[in-house]
Amino acid sequence: MVFPKVSIVIPIYNAEISIETCLKCLINQTYKNIEIICIDDGSEDDSYKIVENYTAKDSRIILMKQKNNGVASARNAGIRLATGDYMMSCDSDDYFEWNAVELCVMACITHDYCDAVYFNAKMFTKEKSFTALVGEEYNCIPADIFENCLKLRGRTGKRYILRNARTNRV
Repeated sequence: MVFPKVSIVIPIYNAEISIETCLKCLINQTYKNIEIICIDDGSEDDSYKIVENYTAKDSRIILMKQKNNGVASARNAGIRLATGDYMMSCDSDDYFEWNAVELCVMACITHDYCDAVYFNAKMFTKEKSFTALVGEEYNCIPADIFENCLKLRGRTGKRYILRNARTNRV
């Protein structure tokens, strides 16, 4: 069985407080065929230096710096650098469970290398934690999100693993 490579793109802006924990959770995933693409979007703190230290420890981490153009620009820069069969997005303050990537890849393989997978996340704030209910009423990806994934796949040739897929539905 061939295990596809997963490119995980992390846009970073002034994330020195959270980026180290984010990187640790990705480096320690049970699924190892990953690349972690970090795009520093002109941070004014030590985010870049923190990630730079990790690039010396783990060859799967790719770091690029750009002037501040916003999260979409940083994410797009990461997508252009990606070499994986699947794309996954991770914000610099996200923390994935230790087997999250493996579960997503196994779902892709089980469903004949589907084009997209999405999952819910548990959100934390200073006051409380809550579980996002996004997508729980669906057995598959809503059509509008799936169409956007197919458009992206047409431009990039990548399949997508989505966290918290959202629609405009009420």
